[in-house]
Amino acid sequence: MLFHRFARAFALTAASLAFQGLAQPVLHAAPQGAGHCLAFDGFDDFVGVPRSISLEPGELTVEAWAWLDGQQDWNTRILRKGLDDAYFLTCDQDLDRRMQFMFNRQHSLVLQAKDTQQHTAYLGTWHHFVGVYGTDRAEFWVDGVQKSVVNHSLGALTHLPLTDLCIGAGLPVQLQNEYFRGRIDEVRLWNYPRSAAEIQASWFLRVPDDSPGLVAAWHFDEGAGNVAGDSSTSANHGQLGVTSGPDPSDPTWMVSDVPLGPYTCDAARYCASLPNSSGQAARIDTTGSLSISAADTHLLVSGAPAGKVGLFLYGSTAVQYPFGDGYLCLSPISGAFFRIPSPQILDAGGACDMPLDFNALPAAGPIHGGSTWNFQFWFRDPAAGGSGFNLSDALTLNFCP
Repeated sequence: MLFHRFARAFALTAASLAFQGLAQPVLHAAPQGAGHCLAFDGFDDFVGVPRSISLEPGELTVEAWAWLDGQQDWNTRILRKGLDDAYFLTCDQDLDRRMQFMFNRQHSLVLQAKDTQQHTAYLGTWHHFVGVYGTDRAEFWVDGVQKSVVNHSLGALTHLPLTDLCIGAGLPVQLQNEYFRGRIDEVRLWNYPRSAAEIQASWFLRVPDDSPGLVAAWHFDEGAGNVAGDSSTSANHGQLGVTSGPDPSDPTWMVSDVPLGPYTCDAARYCASLPNSSGQAARIDTTGSLSISAADTHLLVSGAPAGKVGLFLYGSTAVQYPFGDGYLCLSPISGAFFRIPSPQILDAGGACDMPLDFNALPAAGPIHGGSTWNFQFWFRDPAAGGSGFNLSDALTLNFCP
């Protein structure tokens, strides 16, 4: 009966909101990727990073988010470090049109870990690209999926002559075809070959800037000026274009919508809760770490009527609509919306405590590290003399690995 009542009220409210054209104010959470990125014109734009020994390890991992504005020219580079001995994250090599990670030795191409499809598959949206170099292998990854692995016996990387690092072009080689056309964001460089588990756990997340082995982290969040700061402890700051002031070779600052989740676990309260028959307004809280691996998250409710039954709800879109005797804080018609299939009975103090079992959620609504969800509690309240039910306020929860 509880489920039928909830479903009926939910259906009526969803239909009413649809009819009203979503007239109520919507309180969207800020996108996790909010910040800035750099747009490159494919003609002369680049970011130059002065030569540093920290950017010249014997093994490495290089990551970048990129948005390709159309088919790239031959030998277009997202990142290049070196001249005769060099490593590259590139969109093409000699017209093969394959995203790939490459290594030169004595100005001869000796290693390519290539994608399985042409780079035109990635046009017009953000994708995450990773190149890995170990003393015995090279790998290329796209959006957390390994596309190729090439075993080799070349040993450690070499870096001669010593040169600057370039983002968005193939400098120090001054060829027109090596300039990138599109947007680049969140470039990271590590001084060791990251494992498959490490890449898959964090490719879609911000990581701590003091992470062990992280020797460069260009977030491009300055939004203005000619400096692209390195947030890692190595301080490998870059300069936009040829000069320290504005010039035609500067890439353009843009607001970024890279779908990057937070690495840290945190919570933010939003939405109103109206008094119920207990005389209080119900409140939702959490205990535990919000870590998927720790699996110690609990959802709590207080200030609700004693002995009544309720359900925890979660969804992707934060709103505030009149619903029952309170407010619905999760959109039933925009984005994802789920009911946790475990009814809770409120104790004598009008409270409950439910462990959040990540393995017992609806199949269409899995929660993983880096994801953000909004939570609320719905409960029966016939003694209030209104619609017969009410709700708590809501929390936005950022989950980490």
